[in-house]
This record gives sequence, structure tokens and C-alpha cells, in this order.
Amino acid sequence: MGFSTCKRAAAARGLCLVSALAASTGAIPAIADEELDSILILGSPLQRGEVIAVDPRIPGSFAPDSAALLGRVPGGNVVNNGGLSGQVQYRGLFGARLSTSVDGQVIAPGGPNWMDPPLHYAPKALLESLDVQRGISSVSLGPGIGGTVQANLKTSVFSDSAAWKFSGNVVADGHTVDEGGGGGGILSIANNRHRFHVLGTYETGDDFDFPGGTVRASEYERWAVGAGYGIKLGDSELSLSYRHHETGPTGNPPFPLDIALFDSEFFKGEFKTEIDQAKVTLRVTYSDIIHRMDNFTTRPRPAGTPRIEVPASGDSIGFLASVAHPLWGGEVHLGVDGYRTQNNATVTQPDNTGFAIGTFNDAQINRTGTFVEWAGDLTPRDELEVGVRYDYVSTDADDAFIGSSPPVPPPVVGLVGAFNASDRSRQDHNVDAVVKYERKVSKKLALSVGGARKVRSPSYIERYGFLPIEVTAGLADGNNTIGDVALEPETAYIADAGIDWNGEKTYLALRGFYNRIDDFIQSTPFDDTPTTLEASIDPNTAILSPLTPAGAAAFFAQFDGPGGIAPNSPVEIVSLVNGDATPLQFANVDAVLFGMDLAFGAVVSDDFMGTGGQLLFDSIVTYVRGKRRDIDDDLYRVTPARSVLTLGYERSTWRIAAEGVLVAAQSNVSLTNGELPTDGYQLLNLYGEWRPLDGVRIAAGIENVTNAFYQQHLAGYNRIPGSDVALFRPNPFAALDPNGRIPGSGIGGFLQVGYRF
Repeated sequence: MGFSTCKRAAAARGLCLVSALAASTGAIPAIADEELDSILILGSPLQRGEVIAVDPRIPGSFAPDSAALLGRVPGGNVVNNGGLSGQVQYRGLFGARLSTSVDGQVIAPGGPNWMDPPLHYAPKALLESLDVQRGISSVSLGPGIGGTVQANLKTSVFSDSAAWKFSGNVVADGHTVDEGGGGGGILSIANNRHRFHVLGTYETGDDFDFPGGTVRASEYERWAVGAGYGIKLGDSELSLSYRHHETGPTGNPPFPLDIALFDSEFFKGEFKTEIDQAKVTLRVTYSDIIHRMDNFTTRPRPAGTPRIEVPASGDSIGFLASVAHPLWGGEVHLGVDGYRTQNNATVTQPDNTGFAIGTFNDAQINRTGTFVEWAGDLTPRDELEVGVRYDYVSTDADDAFIGSSPPVPPPVVGLVGAFNASDRSRQDHNVDAVVKYERKVSKKLALSVGGARKVRSPSYIERYGFLPIEVTAGLADGNNTIGDVALEPETAYIADAGIDWNGEKTYLALRGFYNRIDDFIQSTPFDDTPTTLEASIDPNTAILSPLTPAGAAAFFAQFDGPGGIAPNSPVEIVSLVNGDATPLQFANVDAVLFGMDLAFGAVVSDDFMGTGGQLLFDSIVTYVRGKRRDIDDDLYRVTPARSVLTLGYERSTWRIAAEGVLVAAQSNVSLTNGELPTDGYQLLNLYGEWRPLDGVRIAAGIENVTNAFYQQHLAGYNRIPGSDVALFRPNPFAALDPNGRIPGSGIGGFLQVGYRF
């Protein structure tokens, strides 16, 4: 789909931006105008905001992680914690700060280190589109200070007649850099009253290569199956869907443990009807995630290291009841929504059945919210959206527990007792407000401005993590961090302004933003007396080692650094045994993020060199700066400035494209988190696509053509001994090794075959 297709179907502002993102890889099929509306135009632009619908068939990462698609969104990127554990980042914020859903479902990750962030449950082969609301999110889409990302899975659709129609959409691929591949899709049968579908996918890959060797323990395995049914009852529709996901042994090199398994169930029921112009939606969702992580299934375990296994779980129940009705030349949207999540995690040693530490025991978050939102035309040239949301959030956690056998270290016993004696129940009253305005200056030019107040309550990890281990919802900074029950919610004050130009052969969409966050939750030094003793300890052999009092005395006897300060608290003692001499604690600080993002493109030639094909140029640019306001420091893991530039040639049944990815050096790093700077780099990717028959698509490409060595700034640090990547640090007192950051993949080819009927 080229820029000209976008112009023909330009029924809403922002369409050309979507088309540009899709065309920027040269590897998605041409889409007819009548098909374009259902894929790209997701409701009226103002009511839903400017939605960027990223086609999942876009290449950009050899791994099947859907989060990698955010690299094709202005302002977006991916926090790479493993082949199936990427977290989406938008305008410098990631994790729980973004409102990320899968088919309208809020998912409580089963792993306390977010080895299964929400998009873990949206494999590319099952993904219809990934929608990102650009700029400030509407209050009707839920809370979240960092934006909204919605994954829409493939589903069956009703036909236009009583005759049954059978259809399908399947894809298979393979890639050389990790000798991986997979496939999946959907098969459905439907008429104008009933629809039914089954879907499934399987993906696997080995350790991936980079210039210099292989990233050990980076393999992955995942499969999923599901089914759905819908029925029309007059003006109403009832739908039910179910999915079962399993993840097998999968490496997470930036974490102290790897995925041993995920065994997960998802259910959604939805009822829609229309009553006297009022559109009513009722939805209920449920998820149940069983998780196990360990240090022996995937990675090599150093001699003398105890086997560690952490069974964990997360379940959630969500609901939505909303009504949308025409009002004052626009539409008013009223609703009530919420969820209840519950998480558990216990540290165990399979070879010592009496060893157990219940780090999270029924940690609960309950949110109930209500919202009102109006969007419409003030004049033929002026559009407005206003919305207010209130959320009541209560959090709590049951008592932590320890096993009955004596190997649990005494300092851990003390931390458990202190946590259990504390008052852990907290209630937050959060109020969000949004105003967005757009002025159509001309048929080609539109100006927009918006402002918002957004609030986020702390996660259960930030409030209830009492044990100093590396459980941080995926920060992967090498620091042991504990929580603070007394944390206040984050409050963000956001300003956003933009310019959209849609010419005959050019488009431009520019946004600038400023996000001032009070009570930003940041990991900070636990106290002002850090442990400075020197020791030669391999942190990979010290994860919760069962020290007796005599063993502890022998452990500390090896410290002989001159002028050193011994650990002076149970938190520091336990953290030191677990490989970090300077633990951190989540605290409220003040922060600010600001920057700009841009999409620009042009039809360079409608008839390039007389060949009858179009020559197209497309680009996105992202710049974000994140800083602390209370001290002179930068925020952790913020994307460096980057751009994606694509030059493509397109004919009726085939296309080719060359893509350049330009990433600047990142020296604005968090000293508090011990973050290391990274160098800039440039990548060259080549893509091609051929559509020999109706519904058949064959795509191929080569990524990192020059086999350049590079380190993604948002990647974590290596924890795997024996890998071709250096360890993140040799002992608890050493600084992070810059050679320990996980490198990007080397040169690799891929082949994709898709069939839609």
C-alpha cells in the first residue's frame, strides 16, 4: 500500500501517517480502498484520537515479539528483555505506565519481572493490528500516564447473507539468525447471524547470532490455540472467545532467571446493542496465568550454585459497561470499568524442599473507574474532545512466609517479620482529565493542541517487594530493589501540540510534548551508607544461598577491603548475598519528559524512470529526553534519538524497499540506576514482496545487511555465564561492564508466506 492509496481513501486525518508506517517496510500487501476502512480507520478520528494501526506483517525483528512493532511508531520503541519479553515504550515511558491491552483485556503478568508483558499474549501470527493512540490518550481508554497500546487479535466476521462462508488467514515464516520459524492463523465459518473461528500458532527459535558470537540462553518456544463464537440477535451481538497459551523454555539473558514455562488461559464475553441511537457495550474478561522461572532449565548453572525455582501466578478479572450517544453535534461516552488482579511468587530450591520464601502472597490490586467523555465538531473546522475519569484503587498483600527448614538466612527471617507487622492496605483516589482541540486551517493543514492530568497508582511490586532481589517488573538494571508501602500515586501533567500536512504527494505529522510527573516512582539508594568492601564473589552463584549463622560469619570474614563499611542492615546483608552491594528502593521523586516525534513521506515519482512504478520515501523520527527534577540525573532506559528512513519501489504485484535505521548515541543515562551510555549505530535492511496470486503473499528480506555490531540502549545486561557476551559485572562491588549489554542481532535473512481466502 503506497501513499497514493492513502490519498484515495483519506477519509480521516492521520490516515497518511498510517499508510506511511505500513509502506515504510515495503513488505505488506496492497489493500483495496474498501478494505482499508476496516483495517485502518478505527472509529471517527477525534472520538478515538489519532490511532496508528500498525500492520503485524511489517518486518523489523526476527523474533515473533509483537512489541517490536513499536519501533515503527513515531515516539515508540521496544524494551528488549528477551525474545518473548519485550515491553512497549512510548515517549520514554514503559511497563505499567502504559495502558496496554489485548483484545480489550487488561492482563496481570504472571511473572514479577514481567517476563510475560501484555503483548507476550499477542503473537504476530494471531495479531490483526496493533493500535497506538498518538499523543494524549482518551479517558474512555482507561488510566495510564504514558499512552495507550491496544492489540487486536484476528477474529471471525459476519457475512452479508444466510449462506455459510468459509475463510482463513494463515502465515508461516523462517529466519536464519536464530534458525527459528513458525506459523499460525485463523480459520472461520460465518453467515449473517452466526460466526465461529479457531486459531492457533507455534513459534520456536534457537540462540541468536551477533557479530562476535552467539547470545547464549536466548532461545524461545511458544504456542497458542483458541476459539470464538458470535451471534446476532436483532440489533444486538453476543460474542465469546477463549485462548490457551503456553510458553516453553525461553531465555531471558538480562534476568537472573529464565522462563521455564507459562501456562495461561484467557476468556472474554462481550454484548453489544443499540437502543434508540445509544450504543451499549458490556464486557467481562478473565485470565489465569501459571508461571515458573529457574536458573537451570535454559542457562548453564555454575558449579556450587543451588538450583533456584520460582513458581508464580497472576490472575485478573476485568469488566466494562459503557454507552455512547449522539449529543450536541458529537457523541458523549459514559462508562464504568475496572479490574481485580492477584499475584503470587515463591522462591524455592528444588534440591532443598524445606526452603521457601513467599515474596508475594496474594498481592492484590482492585480498580473501579468511571468516565464521561464528549467529542465532536464545534464548527466545520473546529473539533474538541473533553473527558474526565475517576478511579478508586485499593492495594493489599497477605503475609509473606518462609519454609520450615533452617537454611533460610536469619536476615531474611527478620525482613519477613517486619513486612508482616506492617500495615499494607492502601487506597488511592485518582482523577484524570483530558482536553484535545484541533483546527482545520485548510484542506491540507490541521493544527492540534491538548492537555491532560493523568494519575497512576503504584504496582504491587513497587509497594510490596520487601526482599532485596532483582524483581523490578523488568527494569533489568542489575540492581536489587525493594518496595515501599507508603508510595504515593504518580501524577502527570501533559501538554501536546501538533501539525498535520496532507498534500497531493507529501505528508507530514509532527508532534511536540511535555510531560511533568510529580511523585514519579524511581528506584533510589536504599540508604546513605553503601557497602564499599571489596570481595570476589560471583553473583550468579549467590542467589539466596542458604547461609547458616556460621556460614554467614565465614561469608563476611572474606571482606578485607581497607576502610570498608560493613553492611549495616538486613536489607544490605541479604542484597549482598544476592550479588548487589548497593541495593535500591522505590521512592517518589519528581521527573519530566519532553521531546518530539515526526512522520514524513513523499511520492518521489509516480512513474519512476518510465517504468510505471512508484518511487516512495517514508520516514519516522523520535526524540525523547527524560530527567529528574529533584536532583541532577536522567531517567532510566529512555530511548535514544532514532529515525527510520525508507526508499521503496512499488508495482502492482511486487515491491522492494531499502530501509535505514539511524540511532544516536545515548549519554543521558541514569546514574542512580548505574546505567551505561551506548554508542550510536546505523543499520541497513532490504525487503521485498511478491503477490503472484489473489490472497497469496510472499515476502523476504535481509536485516542488518552489513553485519554491524550494535547495542540497543533499551536492551538489558547479560547474566549468562559462558556466553559470547561478557557478564554484566564480575562481583557485587564491580561496576557494570559495558561489554555486558545484550547486542543486537547480526545479519539474517527471512522468508514469509501468507495466504488469505
